[in-house]
Amino acid sequence: MKILILILIWLTTIIDKTTLRSLFLTLFGVLFIAVSANAQVTTEGRDFWFGFMDNASAESIEIYISAERTTSVTIQAPLDAFNVTVTVDPGVSKKVVLPLNLMPTDEGKHGYGIHVTSDNPISLYALNKRQFSADAAVILPTPALGNEYYVVAHMEPPGDIVESSRESEFLVAASEDGTQIEITPTGNTYNGWLKGIPQTIELNAGETYLVKSDEDLSGSYVRTVSQNSAECKNIAVFGGNVFT
Repeated sequence: MKILILILIWLTTIIDKTTLRSLFLTLFGVLFIAVSANAQVTTEGRDFWFGFMDNASAESIEIYISAERTTSVTIQAPLDAFNVTVTVDPGVSKKVVLPLNLMPTDEGKHGYGIHVTSDNPISLYALNKRQFSADAAVILPTPALGNEYYVVAHMEPPGDIVESSRESEFLVAASEDGTQIEITPTGNTYNGWLKGIPQTIELNAGETYLVKSDEDLSGSYVRTVSQNSAECKNIAVFGGNVFT
């Protein structure tokens, strides 16, 4: 902040008042947006829902947990047998390796959703890795999830050295039972969904749905639906590629 003030003082000596006024308005606007955004979304929390996408021939799926205070953290897959509790010490990132069977490989519904809870706020990161490929994500806490998403995925160009690496994909994870979800893919999917045609699915807490295509799925539209818009439930959505 001191450096910013010194720069502004220096600028008053070299530019005219009109330009300076515009500069001040721009800077304050940027600061207002940054502060507002920071106040609305935080990556720290006590409750998280997420899932892993397919990473061809993955060798390990892992999470990393950090906290400012000694914290007890429970990681479970409610629809699977996995359930473990660990202690996270302040200033130390705790690595937890998860069973590979919690990573779906086929398009469709799976019971591979992962639920993480803690008695103090934590930050949570997920890593899906193998040789020459590593995908990581910051996991947002449940209160920060939304009910409407546009997917950012990826597809390798034609002629890629590994043809199967062209697969584009995204995954939807539910945090509540009876979650109605409408998905409009931007490409034809492996299970027969057609480009631009909305499809509706229902997920319960702990369930995920993986969508895969040999076309680019970037721009696919995902939202929760309800007869009462105020009752739309929140979901987590992840996008990517099987070989990035």
